[in-house]
Amino acid sequence: MELTRAGEVFYDRCIRILGDIKLSAEMARLADGKGSREIWNGTIYPATIGVLPSFLSRIARKCPGIRMHIASGSTSDIIRSIEAGQLNLGFIRPVENIGSLPFFSISRERYLLAVCKDSPLAALEDLGIEDLRDQKIISAIY
Repeated sequence: MELTRAGEVFYDRCIRILGDIKLSAEMARLADGKGSREIWNGTIYPATIGVLPSFLSRIARKCPGIRMHIASGSTSDIIRSIEAGQLNLGFIRPVENIGSLPFFSISRERYLLAVCKDSPLAALEDLGIEDLRDQKIISAIY
């Protein structure tokens, strides 16, 4: 069976809504003291210093007594662990195909480009990807 584009959008949204309902029910059970007292969380490095601290403090306020287990890993490792039931949730980078896992965007990263002051790029007010075409670039993958 093949879905139309509209069918794909509808299906993906339904899966996300069902996941949100399941998560909301579990959070309500936790707040009422009837759910699991542990949450297993996977995180990529940037989220560890970015969104994770505020998430942890919010969970601690809303659900005191919850034990958080935090594992660091790559986006693909975290997705596989969630699918295998080893993690309850994960902070990951956007990926092309996340399968049927429900997800939502919680943050947008701002990227900076560091260049030496003698670089012709330093004199540009606006920089586009085409300006980087002939540049040697050092980057990291988390």
